Amino acid sequence: MMKRCKLFVLLILTCLLILPVFATAETQQEFELKCNKKTATAATVYSFLNSPLNAEGEVIGYIPASTYVILGGTGSDNWKYITYMVNGSKKSGWAQVKLIDCFSVIRKSDGFAYNIHENDPNYEAKIKEGVLEFDVTKYSDERAYYRYRGGLGPEPERKDGSNAAQSQSSSQTDTQANEGGTAVGVVELGRTSSKIQYQGKTVSVSTSDLTFSENVPENKKLATIYAPRTGKASLRQTASSKGTLLKNCKAGTIVSVLAIGNGYTRINYKGTVGYIKTACLKFYGDSESTAQGVLSYKGNTGGGTTVNVRNTPKGDSAKVAEWRTGTEVTILSHANGWYEIEANGMHGYVMEKYVTEK
Repeated sequence: MMKRCKLFVLLILTCLLILPVFATAETQQEFELKCNKKTATAATVYSFLNSPLNAEGEVIGYIPASTYVILGGTGSDNWKYITYMVNGSKKSGWAQVKLIDCFSVIRKSDGFAYNIHENDPNYEAKIKEGVLEFDVTKYSDERAYYRYRGGLGPEPERKDGSNAAQSQSSSQTDTQANEGGTAVGVVELGRTSSKIQYQGKTVSVSTSDLTFSENVPENKKLATIYAPRTGKASLRQTASSKGTLLKNCKAGTIVSVLAIGNGYTRINYKGTVGYIKTACLKFYGDSESTAQGVLSYKGNTGGGTTVNVRNTPKGDSAKVAEWRTGTEVTILSHANGWYEIEANGMHGYVMEKYVTEK
């Protein structure tokens, strides 16, 4: 009798341990809704790669185009470490395959961006909960699209095969010249004058003729990275301190502003679009009168002396650049023994003894 009781208890415990496994088993749809990429073409998946990165591992399987995956790592020559699901079973391995995005991006009234998976059962309702910033039904590459909006690349091919030159209903870019709405690449930003790439040439244009985002007022379309103590600020993939770190932005760099939110602001930092704490930005404000100057030392404009450029008009503020005497600068203001200047896409302050006005 005692043995039967023990066996019965063991059977109950075994069932209790097994039941949660079945209860929490992930369905194909649940897994796919967690994926942020899918394959653009069919691919063979291998167990591992040797060095150099060649397909030397055991073949795990073959996946068709449009397989939803979770990207776990990348190698050279377009190799990706991916996790996917087949018939309810997860598998991971290396595949030499191009991946495309499978979500749209909306911005809600709280200022934050949200990803909406293309297979979400409530997709149509969810994209109406905010302003649509990236439409996965039209484009397959979010990064290329934001580079295009930032004026750093051509419009990526649309899913219907058209592009900006072929379509009359093209969406507005984040960096464009107002004359006819021509998309241009920005080489260098400045308060009054910027350099752009246009028809294969670098030319100077009035910054007032450039539009970066229709959602940002004119007096806040430019900002500088403000980090007087550390000299850098974090640019993240999402508007959160837990978001993936994209880059450390150098203090003093002039950036274009794409959307201003509560706590975080979306910017384009040297071609990378992401989110930065709004407190780490100093907005330029309305255009003011400027003057031209040159860095000098005791009246000498030769290039033999290095001048420190700082993030704020204080001697202990973070150094944002070192420029040689002879460097031509735009003077934005002059007060309390310091010049506020900009040059080469950077903004900062230098002591008045190092500047000669033209």
